[in-house]
Amino acid sequence: MKKTKKSLLPGTLIALSMAATGEAVYYAGGRPMLFGAMAFWGLALIALVVTVSLILPPLLSKILLGAMTAAILILVVLFSVLELYIMQRSSSHITGEPETMVVLGANLWDHKPSPILQQRLNVAADYWKKHPDMTVVVTGGMGDDEPCSEAEAMAQALMQLGVPSQQIILEEEAANTMQNLQFSKSLLEQKGFSTEHLLVVSSSSHLARAELLAKRNHLTVSTLSAPVPGDSVYRTYFALREGAALVKSFLFDRLPEGYPS
Repeated sequence: MKKTKKSLLPGTLIALSMAATGEAVYYAGGRPMLFGAMAFWGLALIALVVTVSLILPPLLSKILLGAMTAAILILVVLFSVLELYIMQRSSSHITGEPETMVVLGANLWDHKPSPILQQRLNVAADYWKKHPDMTVVVTGGMGDDEPCSEAEAMAQALMQLGVPSQQIILEEEAANTMQNLQFSKSLLEQKGFSTEHLLVVSSSSHLARAELLAKRNHLTVSTLSAPVPGDSVYRTYFALREGAALVKSFLFDRLPEGYPS
């Protein structure tokens, strides 16, 4: 019985940690869906550990639990390397003189930009004031729970910050980062603007993914970093979420088949 309890301990601690992390994410302002997913997988792992320990012979149980623990540790190491890469790409990287700025959308709160989106707009407006000949594309469609498109709210906020309306182009269809860049590129080309070198503005932790998807859209971009607002817990949550999103984008986000490059 003592050996069984000992073999249960490592896996159970990992599983409980996953469930606890999910709860921390929820209280830090994360989406309930993410909290539910983490809690579910944590509890599922507890059930698997208990099943393996109680049903299988002791030696086989020990081997399988050891393999599970090693696999989880390897995933933690790989994810940590990914987070270091995200941190390394989180600052602004501007080369040359981009003629067009693309500000990536984020959620609205009521009719106004959320704090994370407002930071992007503040940084974009400050840069525009030093380069007032730039055209600014604001990109983001209307979510199910939003009263208007993200692009419309972003344009209004930029005008309040001093950017004239005639230098703002609205892209109001995009539902994710891939589409932000894909649709912005198409819209600029339709209007006769060059897309050889764009300045992409987004939150610091989001820039690595934006760069990846810009390459998928055959775009050469510089990046302008906006700080992630909130306390350290929320900033950590946002960086971890971006790690998972970067993996998802690397594996699945592609231009539609037959889409012009």
